[in-house]
Amino acid sequence: MNIYKHILLAFAAIIGSGLASAQNAGNSLSHLGTTINQDENKEITIALNNTVSFTAFQCDITIPETVQFVTNNDKVITGSSRMLETHKIIEKILDNNTVRILVYSTDNTDFNNESDGLFSFTVAAKEPTQDSVAYTVISNIVFSHVENNDAETYCVEYAFDDLTFGTFVSSIDAASIEQLEIYASGKNIIILSPKNTTLQFTNVAGQTMPLEVSAGKNIFPVEVPGVYLVNDTKLIIQ
Repeated sequence: MNIYKHILLAFAAIIGSGLASAQNAGNSLSHLGTTINQDENKEITIALNNTVSFTAFQCDITIPETVQFVTNNDKVITGSSRMLETHKIIEKILDNNTVRILVYSTDNTDFNNESDGLFSFTVAAKEPTQDSVAYTVISNIVFSHVENNDAETYCVEYAFDDLTFGTFVSSIDAASIEQLEIYASGKNIIILSPKNTTLQFTNVAGQTMPLEVSAGKNIFPVEVPGVYLVNDTKLIIQ
């Protein structure tokens, strides 16, 4: 049993008796993928899609070897506005590429639902010499909430599926990326680029892959309607 399980059990003992498990339906973490260019720090925000009013959670975040965590006041994780003053973040670096976090409320306050983003972390490319695609994995995800039943209080756990998303590292300068123009036209994705480069493309199924782009105007036909992502640009094909 890890230290975070001990803490959750301790809080369960404080608020009442029992730590129960429940089936998890309609609750998940999400992120579409990210592109990180040379000499650039990129903030990655993880969204919580929930049907249950959660008060606490734990997870492990493992980033690929091509990037590194950027700390702020020696901390990796930043809570969003969904977390209130009573929410506390505990984090432990397991190795250079994995951090374990536990977030709990001292008074069992729910995470508010004013936005999707729950927490974020920042990464930087490790001096890329060539383009590469790797994956960030969030695992060991357990959320919990407080439930009252027959005058007893329970801490109910919900186990989430692992979240995996593409992390594309580009060897080109961030400044040159800013000159790109990316937009949708009918059932085509149009990319105007000042030079030959490689971008990150995420399709409607959430699959991430490199996208080779030539200098000038590039036209990529799309057959399936939905939301696509080119680097950090979201495109809606109808």
